[in-house]
Amino acid sequence: MTVHAACFDLLSALLDSWTVWDGVAASLGRADLGRAWRGRYLELTSTVGAYRPYLALVGEAAAAVGLPEEAAARLERAWDGLRPWPDVLPVLGSLEVPAAVVTNCSLAMGRRAASCVGAPFDVVVTAEEAGAYKPDPAPYRLACERLGRAPREVAFVAGSPFDARGALAFGFQVTWVNRLGAPVPADLSGARVVPTLEGWRSRFGVTLGSVEGRTMQGEMKTYRGACHCQKVQFEIQSTLAPSNRCNCSLCRRRGAVMTRVPVDRFRLLSGEEFLSLYQFNTRVAKHYFCKVCGIYTFHRPRAAPELWGVNVGCLEGVDPFGLEVGLNDGWAYTTA
Repeated sequence: MTVHAACFDLLSALLDSWTVWDGVAASLGRADLGRAWRGRYLELTSTVGAYRPYLALVGEAAAAVGLPEEAAARLERAWDGLRPWPDVLPVLGSLEVPAAVVTNCSLAMGRRAASCVGAPFDVVVTAEEAGAYKPDPAPYRLACERLGRAPREVAFVAGSPFDARGALAFGFQVTWVNRLGAPVPADLSGARVVPTLEGWRSRFGVTLGSVEGRTMQGEMKTYRGACHCQKVQFEIQSTLAPSNRCNCSLCRRRGAVMTRVPVDRFRLLSGEEFLSLYQFNTRVAKHYFCKVCGIYTFHRPRAAPELWGVNVGCLEGVDPFGLEVGLNDGWAYTTA
């Protein structure tokens, strides 16, 4: 399969969270209940749908198997003891495409867990941010939005059958790393099922289709940008990867190729007084245009407000028609 981004489950596929849960159960005098506790938690998150506080679900799972109420608080205190499985860092180190994690976790604990992997990620999506737990499509959709890729362009590595099922239904190219050797449900015939990630790329047919694009677009550079009349001028630091078009109700009308950069890699140089702001529906996303020439220059995305979206066509020395461009499925959102 040819992919342009890789997306991973965090707490099962990449991190050995089972050992941490077992340790907490042992600290409460019930080492025999660690696996049952985590198993019940997985069942809860796979069926709850809309986001509820993460530690509340962890506590419910503990009570369901006979552990005391304090189990959830102890798990939070032990959280930074999460460690990656031995095969994880070699796989992440070999990637030449953007990497993301999608985790059924709170925002704070998801970020803490991601830092425990020991490798950087381009995107971290939590259930709290998405408003729902996997296998609801909302977390997967948010990951695609932030990666700037359609589901078919993303290799997804699931950590549970629930996750694999949801990822398949969303349209990802799915591998389930079945680390505990659980029975494989018949409805997961569309997923590759493997015991570890060792040799993932070579053994399981993963072709990194954007390697050439990353070579062309992958070097971090400083770009100057401006609207047509030059009244609005800005500067970004970017690799231009990924770059994408969006098919939402606004973007399909303006047709721009866009890339995203963190706030600290964007600088407005001049022309703030010439900017016009357009918002619609939830009025969270902020789309900026030059009042004089009407050109869209940049925006703050609804799904990733910590980033700036930039019109690549405004950048000096960049031909947007020469870039590898993905599709951001904004049409899947009902609001923007």
